[in-house]
Amino acid sequence: MNIVLVILCLFVCVGDCNQSKRLLINTDQSALEDRFSRLESEILNQKTSLQHLLTENQHLTLENQLHTSTVQQLSSEVQKLSLQLKTLSTLSNTESHGTTFVRWAKTSCPSNNTELVYSGFVGGGMYNDKTAAPEPVCLPLDPDFERTTGNDAGRMYGGEYNDNFFIQNGDGLDVPCAVCRTRLASSVLMIPGKTRCHPSWKREYYGYLSGSHHVYLASGSYVCADIHPEYLTGSGTHSDGKLFTAVLAKCGSLQCPPYKNNYPLTCVVCSK
Repeated sequence: MNIVLVILCLFVCVGDCNQSKRLLINTDQSALEDRFSRLESEILNQKTSLQHLLTENQHLTLENQLHTSTVQQLSSEVQKLSLQLKTLSTLSNTESHGTTFVRWAKTSCPSNNTELVYSGFVGGGMYNDKTAAPEPVCLPLDPDFERTTGNDAGRMYGGEYNDNFFIQNGDGLDVPCAVCRTRLASSVLMIPGKTRCHPSWKREYYGYLSGSHHVYLASGSYVCADIHPEYLTGSGTHSDGKLFTAVLAKCGSLQCPPYKNNYPLTCVVCSK
């Protein structure tokens, strides 16, 4: 009888234990499923947040590129404005400085940063008047007069080529001139016997040295007649006046060499 009771108790105990195990397993599975569901939801939220961050990063990258492009454009504009300011400053300095020179035997100025002040023709004293002023002048084409009479003492004549040296069949033709202003220089120098300027000087023009004839009574100063001389149309009357004559080297007191006897002397007008 006791054995039977013991066996019955064992069966009851085993059944209750299995029942408890099944309840525990069911409870754990439900908790795991709930936790897994929460993890899935959290992962989805993180993915959504990450996508938002990536999208925002793309927008920020695009804005940064636009800002970089704008900065580059502004930098380019600043460089252009700086260059314009430098150019204006250079022009201002140029306009406020500069110097002038006469281009003898031409009606125009060299095309190297020079401007024409006016063109005209050569004037000066009569070649055989011993009291005539030695320097030729460049007379403008549109003179202004204030009075109509005066003492006949000082006289102004026109300038002519004395022979055919400067221009073929140019004897007696009237000599033109041009007053020029160089913008990029403050000094002008005429060098006799040269066709090129010294280093750091700029050549404005070159040609042949002109002076007065050695047998004439009037003294004369040396000027540089352009290598490609011109003449005034309608001239050639041989009225004389201020005569342009080639200047030849004469050995003796003049060192030869380097100079050569009876060679016409060249000249160059330089600026700096």
